[in-house]
Amino acid sequence: MNKKKRNQQSLCVQAQVIPRPKLCPVCGRTKNLHPHHTKKEIVFGKNPSIVLICDDCRHKIQCSVRLMEGYILRNFAPVYQKIWEYYTQNRHLTGTEITGYIEQCFIEIDSIVCEYISIVDNPKNNDRGVEGICLRCGHFKELARHHPFKRAVFGENDVVYYICKECHTILERSVTHFEATVLRKFSRCYAQAWREFASEGFIDKDRIEWLVQREFLSIKAKRRYYNCKIKK
Repeated sequence: MNKKKRNQQSLCVQAQVIPRPKLCPVCGRTKNLHPHHTKKEIVFGKNPSIVLICDDCRHKIQCSVRLMEGYILRNFAPVYQKIWEYYTQNRHLTGTEITGYIEQCFIEIDSIVCEYISIVDNPKNNDRGVEGICLRCGHFKELARHHPFKRAVFGENDVVYYICKECHTILERSVTHFEATVLRKFSRCYAQAWREFASEGFIDKDRIEWLVQREFLSIKAKRRYYNCKIKK
């Protein structure tokens, strides 16, 4: 009997040691889980807002976030154009100048226009290996295609220029800085989108549009209040 008891206790201990399979907090299924930043690193920098979710759920929330970012950034098309114009004149927009143009857009925009555009996840560049004269530095080098109006934001378009890879890398840094500056102002949209997705398992585009519009109006109201306070 004692031996049987010891065997039963040993089995109980072994059962406690074996870890339970991890579940996706959204769909509740046992799958390979991967980290997802509810606040994107490229926008908010390194932060602890990380959850482990399955591939399917991560793909769904990333598509929803890209849709939200597209709704926001397409309204700042003049800033994309301004960055390109300055760059072709061998000038870089400073962080202060970019912020100034963003603020000007906020003043001029009465409401966010949420136009739905079907975006390709990873648009491929079919012009690798093309050589020629860079529009910016004037050197004969291997060129890369540059879309002043990014395909990831505006969809496929015919506005294309060829510049060398070095110039393209520098230009993309300015564009990334501008986009992050705009999107950080909509931080509550990221948080709310994740909460609703985690609760319901999806978030439709009409709801995303409403979240963006509400946050934009909130930002506008704060600016009016701040400007009135300064005038007084």
